[in-house]
Amino acid sequence: MNKPKIYDNTPVRSFLQGYDSSSELCSELPRVDDIFTGALSLKTSGNTATRTLSRKTLFRVLQSCSAVDIDTVNKATGGRYAYSTVADYAALARVISKALLRLIPLLPKQHSRFSVSQAKRELDAPYTAELRKLGLV
Repeated sequence: MNKPKIYDNTPVRSFLQGYDSSSELCSELPRVDDIFTGALSLKTSGNTATRTLSRKTLFRVLQSCSAVDIDTVNKATGGRYAYSTVADYAALARVISKALLRLIPLLPKQHSRFSVSQAKRELDAPYTAELRKLGLV
């Protein structure tokens, strides 16, 4: 019996939290677009499907799963795909995650982005400090 393939996606998941969509990520980082395009064009042996997988769904899987395996991918996609399609998404998510893991350390610091809540806290910090000083918070 084959051992289930589980891949730790935590660092990539953390990196992707700062992006709202795959189009935002790919427009800001063209090398990531190349990674997604290359992975989506991969075909496994015996795969005769003519319909390609969704870039948007792959992004959502990578952004929401801290571990990539068939069960977590099935949950992330809402259980709406057949087992073989979920297995394809899991395989491509592992490929993309490994490629992104090699790319992330090479990016300039400007691409380590805040999440929305972190950005709000950063913006509110001076005002909150001022309110604390006045005793209003």
